[in-house]
Amino acid sequence: MKLSEAKENYYCHSAAASAGARQLAFAGIAAVWVFNQPQNQPRIALPSILTWAMILLCFSLACDLLQYAIASAIWGYFHRIKEEELAAKSITADANVAARHWFNWPGIIFYWSKLALIIAAYACIAVFLFSHLSANA
Repeated sequence: MKLSEAKENYYCHSAAASAGARQLAFAGIAAVWVFNQPQNQPRIALPSILTWAMILLCFSLACDLLQYAIASAIWGYFHRIKEEELAAKSITADANVAARHWFNWPGIIFYWSKLALIIAAYACIAVFLFSHLSANA
């Protein structure tokens, strides 16, 4: 296997995981909302553990946005700087340029944070469901 194939596999699987995490976050928010018990009051009345699940799901969506926003800002800035440097040298061809290794780290941190938050939120939902299932059995 070529190194470029490994990189392509990484991109393919991380994109699929991101899309899946986003769908799971929205599905989790919908599931939590089903358990809202307002009992004649106009407010949200969620059990504490489901409130935490909702907070974690919202943070996971924020990490999803930040993953792409920060990565696009870093790479957009890098592209602009290199474009100006090459133009100053009158290089118009698509040149090879070196990028810093840390450029991907902010996106990677938000990527893994997003997935960890989804797992934690679904653990909260599972605890809630199992406690209610065992209480009703």
